[in-house]
Parts: sequence; C-alpha cells; structure tokens
Amino acid sequence: MIIHAIPGKITTLYAAQYPSGRILLLDSGCACDKDAVVQYFESLGICESNVRCVVASHAHPDHAGGAFRWQSSGAFIAAPEGINLWYSGLCGWLQQRVDMGLVLFVEDVASRSPLNKVCLVVWELLFPSASVRFPRSLKYDYTIPVPRPDASNDALNVLQPIVGPNSNMEAEFPELSEWRCLPAPGHTDHMVALWHAPSCTLYAADALLHLPHQPRALQPPVTIDFKDLYFSTVQRLAQFPVRNLLLAHGGSFMVKPAVIDSEHNGNVEIRSGIKDSTGLVRPFAGGVWNTAIDALGKRLHKNNGGLKGWRATMLGILNLPNLLSPRLIRLRRALKGTGT
Repeated sequence: MIIHAIPGKITTLYAAQYPSGRILLLDSGCACDKDAVVQYFESLGICESNVRCVVASHAHPDHAGGAFRWQSSGAFIAAPEGINLWYSGLCGWLQQRVDMGLVLFVEDVASRSPLNKVCLVVWELLFPSASVRFPRSLKYDYTIPVPRPDASNDALNVLQPIVGPNSNMEAEFPELSEWRCLPAPGHTDHMVALWHAPSCTLYAADALLHLPHQPRALQPPVTIDFKDLYFSTVQRLAQFPVRNLLLAHGGSFMVKPAVIDSEHNGNVEIRSGIKDSTGLVRPFAGGVWNTAIDALGKRLHKNNGGLKGWRATMLGILNLPNLLSPRLIRLRRALKGTGT
C-alpha cells in the first residue's frame, strides 16, 4: 500500500493506493480540493476513476466539503452516522456559513489583518465562495455505525468497518476491510479516526494537530465542543501502537509506539506531494507515542481544554450557533447526566 499525501486548501489529503490500482481517499477536503487530487494523480498517470471510496470523517467543510463532487464522478462515499445532524436546523445553517468563512480565515491567517479576517468571515456568511461551498446534507452510500456520544466507553472502543460486510463496495474493494473506524467525538459529536492495523497507521482527522513552531507537541483542535468526550478520545488513541501518524493539519510522522507488535511490520510507503519541508514524512520529535499523548492530556487539563484570552472569546462567538443549537444543548445535558 502507498499513501499519497496531497496538499489541499487548508488540509493534507491522504489517499491509500493498493497494487490493484484502487484508491481510498481519507477525507475529501474542501469542495475545490478534488481538482488538486485529480491533478496530482494525473501527474502520476493515474485516472480519477481509480478513487473508488471516499471517507468523510466529520461534517466540517475542510473534511467533507468535497465529497459531493467525488460522488458525482462515481466514487462511493462513507460517512459516520449522524453526520447530517451537525448542520441541521437554523443554528446548523448559520454554523455551516461560519465554518466556510473560517476555512478562508485559516488559509489567509498570515496575510491579513485581524479586521480583514473578521470581514472575510462576515462576507462568507452572506456570499459563500464556490471553493468552499457544499451542501448541508451529505448524500452518502455507506453509513459508518457510530454510537451516541453518551454511550458507554465499551461501545466507543469498538472499531467499525468503513463499509458493512457483504456490501457491493466490499466485494469490489476488498482491501477496505484492512481499515477500521474509531469513534473520536469531542471536536464534533460524530467524528471518526481511521486505523490501519497491518501498518499501524492512524489517520487522526481533526482529533490531533501539529504546529511547526512546537515540533515536540501534539495539539488539540481549535474548537472542542465536548471537552470531556475529547479527553476520552485522546485516552483511547493512546492505546494504539501507532507507527505512522497522518494529520489533516500538520503533516505525517513516523512515531515510536510504546509496545512493538511483532505481527505488524509497519509496511507502508508514504509519498508526499507537498513540496515544502513541513509536509515531508519525518520522525516525530515528541518521542514515544504514549508520552506525547499523555503530555497533550495534561496540557488540556491544565488549560481546561481550550484557548484563553481574546482568541477564546473570538472562537466562542464564531461557535455560538453550535452553543445555541437545541439538539446539541440536549446532548450536553444527556452527557452531564451520565457523567461523561
């Protein structure tokens, strides 16, 4: 298996290519990112029709925004159960508009003044640009079973296949059975990470980030809607013998697992389509996987799971539709009632 790391608008897109020629795309990126993926594969003499399955790890525009374009070209889409609830209702409509603006905010984070950034988000609320515009309700072919966030830890620890047994996609693309989906709520209530046991490869989606100016540390996502759930997700990720870490925001790394599993030889080749050094596959400076995860957990507890100061205020305002969503308010109450 070869994993291609392809630069998208604000994320790195990962495509797992098998000797059969079939390709699994781990998240679709923004609506405009399909063009970047197609151009990348055409440069290698690979047809876009080889992309047979696309996973949408969660509803955000930089992860599921391009899925509808891949579906129109014949790829099968797999998405976690409940993904279409995230942007449902009036609050969901407004949050989607804000999130599309945040994509452009992040893209130009270093080249605009704070006032220009705010104006950009407001403009996107009114007139979403084609590069990030996508439907609120994703039409997908396969549902990844994801337990409710207020389910027991035992239920959240169960790894699910991308597609169900005896499905047409499994018959056409048998290599998909090597991948498993791990519920990873916190950033949203439905996000999944992807685990490839034969090579000890983890695609963390938005569960983990890495910043160039802090090379020895893993970071949490910028917004955490369910702090306690995110703490639990981090603890579950620490249990995996990760050797190859794929981050949507931060690139790919080779890490040292605390326990070496002799049955898994880590046989995977990761090819980077990113020209600058920040996108190259490189050893993780933070040392052993479990140590890095534990350090992240301690920072989260110390900082109460989020940013502080004006950044926290700004993100709180931008995340206001989610805070006011009746569905998410009910979910928070349910989580509080279970002590999760």
